[in-house]
Amino acid sequence: MKSKPEIDKASTAPTVKALNVKNQATKQGVDLTHSTSLTVASTSARPKVAAHLLGVGVSTLWRWVKEREDFPKARKLSSSCTVFDVQELMAWRDAQAKQ
Repeated sequence: MKSKPEIDKASTAPTVKALNVKNQATKQGVDLTHSTSLTVASTSARPKVAAHLLGVGVSTLWRWVKEREDFPKARKLSSSCTVFDVQELMAWRDAQAKQ
């Protein structure tokens, strides 16, 4: 009987995380094929996808929610589901670039 090859979990963790973000983005209607130009087909995005759209980490996204008064507000759909309006995020991002 052949033995299974050992998988280094430390080296596969970033790949699994990237696939999870990609799958969530696909569910939200975000095309991640070109990281510089994202096509948004959905009106809301989960925090991971919202952070990716803004080019920041999830912890930075939540810090901005807490500290910046002009940052778009998160919407609670249920006790375990929070989303951001994609158009509001893009408008905020564009306004920041102009300042």
